Amino acid sequence: KNYLFALATVRYNFVPGKAKVLKQRYEGEMSALNSRLADLSKDAAAVRERAEQSEKERLRLQEEKAISEEEKNADMKMQSAMHISWDVTLMLPPPSFFSP
Repeated sequence: KNYLFALATVRYNFVPGKAKVLKQRYEGEMSALNSRLADLSKDAAAVRERAEQSEKERLRLQEEKAISEEEKNADMKMQSAMHISWDVTLMLPPPSFFSP
């Protein structure tokens, strides 16, 4: 009986168990996966930043387009008002017509 206890003690003290071997094996794989995860997280953050910048640029361009269209419309209204005033001026009779 003591011989069995001695063998069991030797076995557990000097021979690595299956769990210990598997733990060492998977620790290496886990560290590789963790480094891959960290790289992917950095890439995702960079992509998010680029997406935010492109969205800001898109909004800025839309705002510039709206301002440009407003200016264009204002110019067209001004030109049309000038044409109308010229037309009215041309329709008036000569100044001698109003003189007595």
